[in-house]
Amino acid sequence: MSGRFVPEPGQSYAGARQQDYRRRKAAGEVGRVPVAFVPPPPAVPLDDDERWSIVHRHSELVHACLAGWLLSLQSPHTRRAYRQAWQAWCRWCQDNGESWLEPRRGLGGVWLASQEAAGVSAATRKLRMSAVRAAMVELTLEGLSVGGDPFQRCRTPKVPKQSATIPLCDDEVHRALEAATVLGGRFRTLILLLGVDGLRASEAGQVVKGTVRRSPWGPVAQVVRKGGEVGLVPLPPVVVEAAELDGWPLEGWSGRNIGGRVAYMVKVVGDAAGLPGLHPHQFRHWHVTVALREGAPLERVQDSMDHASPVTTQAYNRARNVVENHTGFLVAGIMVPAV
Repeated sequence: MSGRFVPEPGQSYAGARQQDYRRRKAAGEVGRVPVAFVPPPPAVPLDDDERWSIVHRHSELVHACLAGWLLSLQSPHTRRAYRQAWQAWCRWCQDNGESWLEPRRGLGGVWLASQEAAGVSAATRKLRMSAVRAAMVELTLEGLSVGGDPFQRCRTPKVPKQSATIPLCDDEVHRALEAATVLGGRFRTLILLLGVDGLRASEAGQVVKGTVRRSPWGPVAQVVRKGGEVGLVPLPPVVVEAAELDGWPLEGWSGRNIGGRVAYMVKVVGDAAGLPGLHPHQFRHWHVTVALREGAPLERVQDSMDHASPVTTQAYNRARNVVENHTGFLVAGIMVPAV
């Protein structure tokens, strides 16, 4: 038998171990620390200049890391949304005396609950949660954060299947078009672009004379989509005729906030039509609803709206939960044949 406890002839292994223990206890070896503990030298306190230099250097590294992370995102809309979410997180932590870089456990859930109490939609809360979590992971990978995930064990806000945008009926769209025609100028062309093509506000503002091209299917406009990709938008004859008469919505516009300008013009039309609070995105929802109602395949509408998922397209469809569209009426005729 190998090892320190080698039993003598006629002695068991347990007996040899007990004998060795008694020997070491008699020699004072039991309970003695083999290596003497040497206390570390006292830490030298930092002066104010050294402390400020360390904090300033750390802050520069954090900002540089976050800037690089935002630039790695392809879509400018995503970069803006993630930057705003991170700023909202830092502002809330500072207002409540918490650390935004090293948050304590459960702080992310408290932040989400405060946003819900303030009336922030579930979709916005979910986006902000994803943005802050991604930023904290990036900082942790760079060794600049030790707080980890502030949303650990927090449930992701559940986004309703149907969008919160107030839907428009056919009559309201017709009233808006009539009001835009009375207003004159480029209002009529804008309402037609939003309703006929279902464009986003930023896309409708990009349609100017310089972006219109000829194609075998008629005039098309080249616009930059939400994800930063370039796409072609068809211009039906009714839109081209209105543009030739009144001009394109933002032709000659030198401002940068295209979406804001389009939203203002739509608001003017809504006030004139007796539709207060009218928003460009409502026409996009109406376009999807009408296209599906008229029999267009879901995948065709999805491609036309530049949606990454058919789930998003169905969220725009305001006729999906109508009782008369239930498939039970179709199956009933097959299951129970008419007598």
